[in-house]
Amino acid sequence: MTELATLFGGGNATAVTAWVKGLQAQCAAAYPTNPADGALCDAVAQLEASELMPFLYKQVTTLAYDALGVCSVFIAVCTQPANTDPTGVAPEQVHLALTGDLSQMSVAWVTLNASASVVQWGPQPAGGSCAGAPLPSSAAGFDRTYTQGGWLGVVHVATMTGLARGADYCYRVGGVNSAGVEGWSAPIGFSTVPADAGSAASPLRLIQTGDMGYAHNSDTTVASLTALAQLAPGAGGRPHVWLHTGDTSYDDGASCRTAVRRSAAAWPAGALASAISFRQLSRPSRVHARSPAAPHPPRTPAAGYANHFDMFMRKVQPIASVIPMLVVPGNHE
Repeated sequence: MTELATLFGGGNATAVTAWVKGLQAQCAAAYPTNPADGALCDAVAQLEASELMPFLYKQVTTLAYDALGVCSVFIAVCTQPANTDPTGVAPEQVHLALTGDLSQMSVAWVTLNASASVVQWGPQPAGGSCAGAPLPSSAAGFDRTYTQGGWLGVVHVATMTGLARGADYCYRVGGVNSAGVEGWSAPIGFSTVPADAGSAASPLRLIQTGDMGYAHNSDTTVASLTALAQLAPGAGGRPHVWLHTGDTSYDDGASCRTAVRRSAAAWPAGALASAISFRQLSRPSRVHARSPAAPHPPRTPAAGYANHFDMFMRKVQPIASVIPMLVVPGNHE
């Protein structure tokens, strides 16, 4: 980084010129009898100095890429595990999303290694605590993963169905891996949207945020949203929906603009995106897109620093696991 700063951080044209000449000399030495290959090597050397290295320096210094981010995203030789869970099956980054059918609630989570994708749920007991609450209903979901950017992890998605409108529920997510090791989240409470939401008697309560980021700049916002998520449901209480208008974790760099959108053929049969929740759609983000046919399809490959997504989703789990989260992809997804 010190050499990069000297060359590209302060506009040191003399140092850059000397560096380019050094690269050109290496090209001449490498291809002494092949002018065509030598010319190509020379062109690459000039491109590296004029575009590639300044671009890399900008990404590292302005988007909080550390050594792992550079190694995994720009050089593509390192890996980015989603977490350091020793069992590999402990759920994290739990977040809810609406599906287009308000008798359903979709939930997604991440584990380090593969395991079953199961959600269990039941009515929330009187008193509001989900600790020890019976969870008689269950549904199996599906999982997906990707490896672009060196990310290692599994995204699980399952959907709770047959929910009453305006009711309180408890749920947990997790499953068993092939070795018989189980991993489950703690039971979490949530409320469905009332049938009369949006009326004078029951106004729709909506949180709207944008441009949050995974780091300290979002601490105050997350604290405020967490306090709202902890309110009791009902009139004047916990919000019904959280709308994030884009630029969630700021995982990306200009490299994201070169990513290819996920093809329609890769989606589950019948899936048409009708709304968006965190992790899947236009940019190379891990934003989920949802439809009644297939809530929360899997993540698209991320060209940004995947660990920033992981940090952001761990940070907002106390909110997104209680209030369904809808996300519009921003230019930093």
